Amino acid sequence: MGEYCVDTREYNVVTVTVPDSMSVFGRFCITNNSIWKINKGSKADEYAKKQHFVSIIYLNVTFATPPDQQIVMPQEPVVPPGTMKNYAYETGDFTQSDTSYVWDFSPYIKNAGKYSILFSRRTGASLIISKAVIVADGKQVAAQPQSQTADAKNRIAITFNLPANARKVELKATARMASSGSYKGTIDILMGTTLIIPTGRTVTEREEFYKRTDFTSILFPPTLMEIGNSSFESCALKTVDIPGTVKKLDRYAFFGCNSLSEVKLQEGVAEIGEWAFCGTKTKFRIYIPASIAEFPGGITENMAIWVVYKGSSAEAYAKKRNYTIEFRYVEP
Repeated sequence: MGEYCVDTREYNVVTVTVPDSMSVFGRFCITNNSIWKINKGSKADEYAKKQHFVSIIYLNVTFATPPDQQIVMPQEPVVPPGTMKNYAYETGDFTQSDTSYVWDFSPYIKNAGKYSILFSRRTGASLIISKAVIVADGKQVAAQPQSQTADAKNRIAITFNLPANARKVELKATARMASSGSYKGTIDILMGTTLIIPTGRTVTEREEFYKRTDFTSILFPPTLMEIGNSSFESCALKTVDIPGTVKKLDRYAFFGCNSLSEVKLQEGVAEIGEWAFCGTKTKFRIYIPASIAEFPGGITENMAIWVVYKGSSAEAYAKKRNYTIEFRYVEP
C-alpha cells in the first residue's frame, strides 16, 4: 500500500479491513482516524501500533475470559437414534400418553458441581414429568421419581450434583401433556448461577426470563440470532457477554437489571433496541462494537460508562447523550 493511498480526513470515520497478504505499508498510507480490522500479529498490526492508531478491531481475538470461567458452547450435538434433541422441549413433541425420553446433556454439562435442568412452560397444555433419573457414565447420580407439573407460573427443575470427570450425562424420564392441545416450552440448564441456553434456539421470547433471580450470567448458543423484547427484564444479572452471532437486541431486552457491572457486545451485533439496558440503578461499563452503526433513543442510564472506538458512531451517540466515555485502544 503506497503513501497517502486512502485519505479519510474529510470523513468522521472509515472502517478498513486489511488482509494478512498485505505486508508493506507506505508512509501515511491511511490517515489515523480510520478503524482498522486486522489479525493480531500481522504486518498490519505492527504498522498500526507503530502509527499509534487508536481504533483497532482484531478479527482473530475476542474478549478474554479467565481459563477457569471458559465454557465452549458446542454446535448442535449428534443425537443417537431414539434420543431426544436437547431443545426438543421447545417444539412441543409430547403426547397425552406417558412416554419414556432420554435427553443427552453431555455437550453442556462437563464439570463437577451443582446443576439444574429446567423445563419451562410458555403456552398451551401443562407438562408432567415423572421417574426422572440423572445418569452419568452409566451410573445413577440422582433421582426424582415423583410426578412434577409445570404450569404457566413455574418450572420443572431436575437438580443434581455431578461428580468429577463425568463424560456422558443423560436425563431419563417419563413425560406427557396434562391435556390435549398445542404446547410450547423451553429447556435450559443452570450451572451454579450461570444459565446455559442449549444449541438450537434462534430467539429468546418476549419476557421469557422476566424477573428471574436464579442466574447472574448467561451462556448463549451459537444458533441464537435475536434477544426478544424484555427477554431478561428485571433479572439478577451481574455480567452480560453477547456473542457476535446475535444480530439483534430488541427493546427493553435487559431493562431493570439492577446488579449489572459489565456488558460486552461482541463484534457482529448489529442492532440494539431503545431502553435495552435502561432502568438500572448501578454504574456499569458497556462495550460497544463497531458493527452497531445506528442507535435509537436511550440505551442506558447516564451513569453507564460507554467503552467505544474513537471516531465511531457509538462515540458520537454517547457524546450526544452525555454518557461517560472510555476509548477502546489496541487491546479490545
